[in-house]
Amino acid sequence: MLRRSLLAVIGLIACLSLPALANADEPAPAPRHVAFGAYCGLRSVYAAIRYCGGSLDFTSLLKFDYLGSAKGSSAEELIRAARDNGFWTAPIDNISENFLSDLRHPIILHVKPDLSSKDYDHFIVCLRSVPGGVRVLDAPDPVVTQSLGTV
Repeated sequence: MLRRSLLAVIGLIACLSLPALANADEPAPAPRHVAFGAYCGLRSVYAAIRYCGGSLDFTSLLKFDYLGSAKGSSAEELIRAARDNGFWTAPIDNISENFLSDLRHPIILHVKPDLSSKDYDHFIVCLRSVPGGVRVLDAPDPVVTQSLGTV
């Protein structure tokens, strides 16, 4: 698993409008016939919604409103996708390890693909905190537990 940096992270909190999270630890995977690269943001929105018990078809997210560039979605486009599907979201900056250690709802993080990269150009989902770390989904990889220092 690639290391992630917490510096200048933009997060999207999802599911706060729902009364409770679904108990499943694994969100339903997005269909594999869609290419991954530029879709990491939409896959993250899809996974967060499914994790929270929402029901939608991944292909319903494949709209210009949510994917305005060949490079992928912006944070604003992901917020729109979540809100259009009935979920409350909010952009937040400078997320700390302390914040993640008390995570109760899925959060989509805008991260660097690796520590040597200059750009934050990838989205992952932190599903929830667990003792010693957080449960992370970086599609198409399975859900893993990562220590807070490696997210």
